[in-house]
Amino acid sequence: MRNSNFVTPGDVRMLQRLTLRRHIRIASPFRDLLNELTKIVDDSVPEKKGGDKDVQLSRETEDGDVSEGQVHHAEKSSVNCSRLFQRPVEIALQEHNLHQRSLKFPCDTTALVNWWMIEIRKPCHHEKKQIAKLKDMELWKKVHTIQYNFFISGYKLRDMRSPDPFSKAIIKHGDLRMFDIFYRRYMPLPIKHSWWTVHLYFCVKYNRRDLIDHLIHNPINGSTNRASDKMWLMNLIGRYAAYFGRIDLILYARDSGFDPCSYDANRMAAQGGSTEVLELFPSSLPREDFCLHANAEGRKGVQISYDTIHNTVQNMGTAFASFNDAESMDCLNQLQSLDLSSSNMKQILHMACSTGKKALILHLLNNGETSLHLVKSGDHDLFEWFHKEKFDMHPHCIHAAVASGHPLMVRHIHLHLGQPLGEELFTVAARRHDVMMMEVLDEMRCPMDLLECFRTASDMIEMRETREKRWTHDCSNIDHKCATLRWLLLKKKGWKEEQVGDRCRDQEEITQHFYGEDLPLYTNLRRKKSFWNKLLGK
Repeated sequence: MRNSNFVTPGDVRMLQRLTLRRHIRIASPFRDLLNELTKIVDDSVPEKKGGDKDVQLSRETEDGDVSEGQVHHAEKSSVNCSRLFQRPVEIALQEHNLHQRSLKFPCDTTALVNWWMIEIRKPCHHEKKQIAKLKDMELWKKVHTIQYNFFISGYKLRDMRSPDPFSKAIIKHGDLRMFDIFYRRYMPLPIKHSWWTVHLYFCVKYNRRDLIDHLIHNPINGSTNRASDKMWLMNLIGRYAAYFGRIDLILYARDSGFDPCSYDANRMAAQGGSTEVLELFPSSLPREDFCLHANAEGRKGVQISYDTIHNTVQNMGTAFASFNDAESMDCLNQLQSLDLSSSNMKQILHMACSTGKKALILHLLNNGETSLHLVKSGDHDLFEWFHKEKFDMHPHCIHAAVASGHPLMVRHIHLHLGQPLGEELFTVAARRHDVMMMEVLDEMRCPMDLLECFRTASDMIEMRETREKRWTHDCSNIDHKCATLRWLLLKKKGWKEEQVGDRCRDQEEITQHFYGEDLPLYTNLRRKKSFWNKLLGK
């Protein structure tokens, strides 16, 4: 079995072929990277006898395409490439202010699609259509994974999808015979399974009353539905019917015990923009309590007059994303009539920066809000636009950029706005365990307090009192935080890789070395400095 850290020349050359064959839209950031990888592999990996198999697999065919053997080899060695290739790719993308979506998804062969899904990212909706042209049923099933996001994140409908196109077509056309045969054969599932939530959703969406009757009175699992199960199904149907505005199905569910004036029914009606349901079946609560759900789902026909302020502001993020500038300003004017606090206005400014609503941002900044949220959003174009408008920049913008993890923003603020680099920036990056930000600050020659960075990076021990009244320490996330300590020892303390490897060979030795016999010394705040002096050999 090959070592998971072993990278063959075939792996690197295959990545070079993908780049040069324009499977990656932006080839320039990766050319130097791949040349460097090739040099590393050629210098460090000795050729084995009979080991020209990798080289043979990595050759191109005569017409210049990537060979099937090469792609198959890439699929088998996907784990081997990831540790050396994936992280530098992410660094290159962030340095050029790009996203992983900039990597064009290759839809040439089945093996290449499988490798790309494992190594880089999942395909988007448009790319799934291109993959479907390969006519590979197993790959198609793998790409179109079922997502039952039912009533999560504040009971919102998100991405309700059918498990397959056959069931969706059967429901849409109301083929009762096929509906019965197909599901009696493949779906002997119990009540309250996620299958019911998805398929009842489509039955209500296409207004298939006959299929709903069939599911209620002739259950697929072979047993009779109990009264509690029928009530659960009717409540589910009633909520879906309120979302789609199906008055007849609401009345059908009401005859079986569903309350159309309940909070859930009014909330679903507001999310679906069904104002007629809100008017016919008013809740005991004020109608405005449900308007925030309508705005959060982008339903512009339902207006806000008054509401609970906290819930309104919390649910306005997706509303700003769906509104244009004029509509977002109207929404703000409605919210301002609620006597918003300063914290509410800061939340609204943060949402406006995240969605790029310039008119709303200008209005809020002219009314006394700070520019820190522009930095925290990480939108470089928005930040440059703000700078061109000649607004006063907050003196702590560079601290916000470091704390938010935006290295490009840090460079821009320091070089173009002249904000100085201080020791506290390195401490903030060490506290976040952001090694990439620490590398950027090191390149910019930012001063640092090495001892303070070590203390901050190691502040991870949680003292817990057991039943025997003894204090213990928890090092559960030591793997995540030791990367920062390792970087500090290598780059700033000047240790060699062998020294760090000897002391940090595995998790047990790391725990013993950093938190073992010196634990009482370390946990005493007054003696923290002497602990790190002892560790660093001072």
